[in-house]
Amino acid sequence: MEADPNRPNAYQNLGGIHFRQKRYRLAAAELKAATRIDSQSYALWMNLALVQGAAGRWDEALKALDQALRLRPRATEPYYSLGFVRVAKGDRQGGIQALVKFLGGSEGTPASRRLAEEQLRRLKAQDRNSREASRAGTNLAREGRQ
Repeated sequence: MEADPNRPNAYQNLGGIHFRQKRYRLAAAELKAATRIDSQSYALWMNLALVQGAAGRWDEALKALDQALRLRPRATEPYYSLGFVRVAKGDRQGGIQALVKFLGGSEGTPASRRLAEEQLRRLKAQDRNSREASRAGTNLAREGRQ
């Protein structure tokens, strides 16, 4: 950044290059630098969340998504990533709630909306199967006591 180290777009562009090359640690460093310069940029926080999620840094992704939502409380786009991140962290119900909120809005590409719908269907089906297996186990236990 010799030309102007105070331009967040330069860091964002470098972060994008690193991201495409799957160098997530470097991409995150560039995007963090950009957010230090412009902490009010919704797009920068969303991009940082994407990079952190791709790297499997779920807690860092959540922090970036929280900041994006603080900047745009009515946005629904962050809930797409939030749904997948929460599921990855083991919070299935939180993931379902986030995906439902995303799909309730009008943001997102047709592809992201389709993926969210598919993930939501899978999660709900898994929950149904889990409840049915639990009921079957309870019924077997009752029959064994009789």
